[in-house]
Amino acid sequence: MTVKRFLVAFILATFSSGVVLAEEAVVLEKPAPRQGYFIGGSLGFAYGATRMDDTWYPPWSGSSVRFYWGQEIFTWVDLGLIAEYVSTSGKRRGATGGGLGLALQFHPVEPWLFRVEAGLGGLSLSDKKDTSGKSDGAYGDVYTFAVGYEFYPFYDGPYDSGAFGFAPVVALRMQPGDDMFLTVWIGVELKWWSGLPKNQLALPVDEAFSDTE
Repeated sequence: MTVKRFLVAFILATFSSGVVLAEEAVVLEKPAPRQGYFIGGSLGFAYGATRMDDTWYPPWSGSSVRFYWGQEIFTWVDLGLIAEYVSTSGKRRGATGGGLGLALQFHPVEPWLFRVEAGLGGLSLSDKKDTSGKSDGAYGDVYTFAVGYEFYPFYDGPYDSGAFGFAPVVALRMQPGDDMFLTVWIGVELKWWSGLPKNQLALPVDEAFSDTE
């Protein structure tokens, strides 16, 4: 199954499950920092290897910039969209890549996170000695697997929902195919969670009906 078919099937499955959940009774959640909608980004160090026209080039170092937005689906899984840009370079040549994709983030054991991403991306290979200014390029499926450890030092708790946090993350990004771009990046993610309204939280009576949010 191609990534395009996977994304369409995944979106339809998520939408249909959301409709079913909306029809059921609301289950109150215990207040936590990772609730509601989120927005964030990350900056990291990237180290990548590139294959173009059946030639493997030496690994190059660079940077990775990523942006995230999405929401909590269950207490142990989040669904989001990701936009990314990766750039690596050596003394002569360099490679840049970017893409858009869907991400499923799992939290089987707090505060660890495990994320799987699938999307579409592009790759461009440049040569500083090529005076014509041309660059080779390719596009295709992109997959990323990441592991991180979350911190929420500004969470007020125990009756507050949502918070600003950060997480050190290590990830492997792959753009497979005849022209391949493999990247390992290590960085820090920053995320802000909106939290849930009080009528969706399991709170003591005095907190549930207090005037302060």
